[in-house]
Amino acid sequence: MAKFQVNILEKAFDEIEKSKEYYECAQVNLGVSFTKEVFSILETIEINPYLFPIKFNNLREAAVKKFPFVVIFE
Repeated sequence: MAKFQVNILEKAFDEIEKSKEYYECAQVNLGVSFTKEVFSILETIEINPYLFPIKFNNLREAAVKKFPFVVIFE
């Protein structure tokens, strides 16, 4: 099965980095756990983006496990 291409916008990457820093300040290695969860969901999107519901127009939403963070994509 072919994979879909995932492109992370600069603004989205900045949001991930800021969230990682926030969690790392809250607890050592929590930022690392956050980043792993985000990239895990990105890998799932890459394999099958249709697993996630359309929330608005053509935008889909994937919730990150264990953290209050969603990935919005089309």
